Amino acid sequence: MEKALIDSLAKEERTIKNLRSSLRKLEKIEVSSFSDLLKLKGELGVVDKLLNQTRLENAIKEEINRLVEDIKAKIPELEEKLKGKFGHELDVALQEVGKEHNFKLRGHYPELRVLFYTLELRLENSGRVVIWYGKFPIKFT
Repeated sequence: MEKALIDSLAKEERTIKNLRSSLRKLEKIEVSSFSDLLKLKGELGVVDKLLNQTRLENAIKEEINRLVEDIKAKIPELEEKLKGKFGHELDVALQEVGKEHNFKLRGHYPELRVLFYTLELRLENSGRVVIWYGKFPIKFT
């Protein structure tokens, strides 16, 4: 009986330490790129998982849930800002490179076109861009 109780307390202690650590990470994340946004989403998932594992009082869980929901509510706005920032930076970079070759960025997010290439932006989920040449993806190693 004592061993089971001690093990249970040790598990709860680890869960609370991990939860506290995740909450501190959430405070420190400043979303200035899609990779930061992915980190934020990942850490929110960790907090949700840990909250389900812990036996904290309901008042504390509710307060943490409110914090998590407030952050989740801001994510669509952050995504839109980052998309606009990325599109502008990409357009400026292509104009700079394309002065000699007359590159023009066409299309709408998530598929943009430049010459024979299509840029498939997968920024929210993986933070990646797939470049297509016609129907064939170009693989970079």
